[in-house]
Amino acid sequence: MSTLKVNTIQDASGGSSSTPAQLLGGRAKAWINVHGDDSTASIRSSYNVSSLDDDAYERHTINFTTAMPNANYCFVTGARAGASGGGGRVVVGYDTPTTTAFKYQMRNLGNNNEHVDAACLAFFAG
Repeated sequence: MSTLKVNTIQDASGGSSSTPAQLLGGRAKAWINVHGDDSTASIRSSYNVSSLDDDAYERHTINFTTAMPNANYCFVTGARAGASGGGGRVVVGYDTPTTTAFKYQMRNLGNNNEHVDAACLAFFAG
């Protein structure tokens, strides 16, 4: 069996380079799956996330292991209600994003903070 060691991987035209770590991370700069049904949310799994702070009832701060290149990154979110009950849930950002952290809150469709079984967030930056 052979081993191939590289610093970056490029497509055939020489563009779209990726590091092995980016490929392992799914090209997102960071992502997190939060277990939010407990009284204190916890990280189920993550990439480039050093910790999760409990700011207030269902409001949290995600701290990145490696800072984003700037604060204009893209974030996408999803939520699953799970054991916390029926109805829709959303995960929304609040406060100004920084290169080292992102604040979010878990909400129900009545616009109140509420538990979610899974809060999933991914972050993309150039």
